[in-house]
Amino acid sequence: MGPARYSYLQRLVLALTILGLALYVMRATAASLGNPVTALAHELLGPVKGGITEVGRFVSQKTYFLLSWRRLARENEELRAEVGRLRAEVAELTEYRLENERLKRLLQYRDAGPGRGHLVVARVIARDPGNWFGTVTIDRGSADGVRRNMTVVTPDGLVGRVAVVRAHTSDVLLITDPRSSVGGLIQETRIPGVVEGLAGGFGLLRMLYIAKDAPVEVGQTVITSGLGGLFPKGVPVGTVAEVRPEGSGLFQVVVVRPFAQLNRLEEVAVLLGTGQ
Repeated sequence: MGPARYSYLQRLVLALTILGLALYVMRATAASLGNPVTALAHELLGPVKGGITEVGRFVSQKTYFLLSWRRLARENEELRAEVGRLRAEVAELTEYRLENERLKRLLQYRDAGPGRGHLVVARVIARDPGNWFGTVTIDRGSADGVRRNMTVVTPDGLVGRVAVVRAHTSDVLLITDPRSSVGGLIQETRIPGVVEGLAGGFGLLRMLYIAKDAPVEVGQTVITSGLGGLFPKGVPVGTVAEVRPEGSGLFQVVVVRPFAQLNRLEEVAVLLGTGQ
């Protein structure tokens, strides 16, 4: 420490000592303000006392601000955590509500017509990401009465048939898979054909063997014909989305869009007693 700095500190200590003594005198003689010496001391040291008061007030305000800021920051973190918890709870309750609505529709489908009482509701638990419209895996199997080739539906329409059965799970071949083949019928005109998955069609179907002069129009409904014995008659399949001539000139190309939302299946119903 240099001489100049040391001298400065000495003067500062001396000034603070004098100030302390002066304040002590003021405090000790506060009861005798009529004394001229005391009055003079108060008058001379009044500005200093006022400055000290302002400094104290400033420090008090800043200290209160810091304490309040820390308290508010803590409360803010607690509120953020509570909002996150409530958001997760709302999402969970929403999922329960949506699942309940889907299951309610399946039960209504079961009760809507004769022969539908014998079904088992299953959840889709897996699907092949490389063949999204090919197969799905459900959480029901032989232990639940599921057998190969049984019909799988949603309240909207046909999904496919059971292809592989295990004890507690099964694989379902979707109607959009090119390996699938369904006897179909145009409901309005009763024109029969075969419905199969359209390769590279991103979830579309095509109806084969429709003569070029057959009255087929966009918007007509395709249902199962019951021919072949795999699928019961009258299950909604889809709606005609496009009609155009085939290359050979003998038939029409009829593109069908499925009623069932096969790209986002969550629950399905297996119709017990169907298939072969």
